[in-house]
Amino acid sequence: MNVSDDVDVQCPYCGSVFTVAIEAYESRQEFVEDCAVCCRPLTIVITFDEGGTAHAGVHGEDE
Repeated sequence: MNVSDDVDVQCPYCGSVFTVAIEAYESRQEFVEDCAVCCRPLTIVITFDEGGTAHAGVHGEDE
């Protein structure tokens, strides 16, 4: 994985898929970003497996 990379996430509210930029400097990252379509806040958790592949977990305010 590069120092920075992109990961696709799906909004739990409107179902839209959009891309967020991540930096591969930590094994786990958590941040809040607004959906690119419906603008609702999402908590995005990025983890990396042993091979360096990023995995995104996304949840809204009510989860």
